[in-house]
Amino acid sequence: MGEAFLNINSIPASSVVLDGKPIGSTPKVRISVPPGNHTVVFVNAEQGLRKSVQVSVAAGDIKPVIGKLRE
Repeated sequence: MGEAFLNINSIPASSVVLDGKPIGSTPKVRISVPPGNHTVVFVNAEQGLRKSVQVSVAAGDIKPVIGKLRE
């Protein structure tokens, strides 16, 4: 089946929850995930900002995920 990768970043910097598991603060580079659909939640508690992003990746993909918490 292979693996896929996510490059995760946000503006402003934030904590990241990937598929319900905290993985630390942005930026995160080359996070290995199984192919398929994933949910990335960006949280900046200091500024009261939160954004959820759905992403789909195929085996072998390296996909950027950018959280723009202020639109």
